[in-house]
Amino acid sequence: MGNSEDFAPYLKPDAGVQILNGLAVAPIDFKNAYTRANAVYFDNHVWASEYFRACHRDDTFKDLWQAAIGSWNDKVIVDIGCGPGNLFAA
Repeated sequence: MGNSEDFAPYLKPDAGVQILNGLAVAPIDFKNAYTRANAVYFDNHVWASEYFRACHRDDTFKDLWQAAIGSWNDKVIVDIGCGPGNLFAA
């Protein structure tokens, strides 16, 4: 991982990306309606655990998306505003 300037061509100038512990991070606007709605959705632990188990921890689902994108070996993975990171975790 390089530094935040490596991402400059791909980001708005005010994105605020920083490199922390080798990972690029940026601030999240927790005050907008979309982020609040997502928090309500995923703060429902019963629903969220069932959703993760049924969708993103399911072997068939994982096989399908891994076949679509191929191996992640030797690749840089960028997760930008993609939800709670459940695909990456799987």
